[in-house]
Amino acid sequence: MNGHAEIHFTVTVKKFKDDEAHKLNMPYQVLLSRHSDLLDEGADELIKLICGIAGATAWSDTAYLGVGDSSAVFDPTHTDLQGANKTYFAVDGAPTLEAGQKGRWVGTATGAVANHAWEEFTVSNTLDGTGKNLMRILADKGTKAEGETWELTVDEEFS
Repeated sequence: MNGHAEIHFTVTVKKFKDDEAHKLNMPYQVLLSRHSDLLDEGADELIKLICGIAGATAWSDTAYLGVGDSSAVFDPTHTDLQGANKTYFAVDGAPTLEAGQKGRWVGTATGAVANHAWEEFTVSNTLDGTGKNLMRILADKGTKAEGETWELTVDEEFS
């Protein structure tokens, strides 16, 4: 044990050829990566939530997942995705607490949503990323084509 807590994010993208394949849970590809790129604004908001400081907004069932097409180097002072093309979509219901001190957000981008490169990821507490973004993850997951349905899962784990 190293004596300090660490935070990690696992980004999973399940790719489905269409909505029907998604309903049947038959992805044609699943991509997973693990990161620890917490943004300063995300860390500050977490501390406010833990301390009960007024004005803090949780990444709850009103959270949004964001995907963008930038591969700009991670900087903890970023306050949004960096891509020219970025899309935010609502989570599919409330986040869940998973075994192993893990929070989970899941969102689905259906056929006409987020049809661009998916190279950066965030969880935002607002519709467009202008609120507090928890993290900015860089991971090239490919380019979503019109008609495909992609499911994004972000796990936040403390260890």
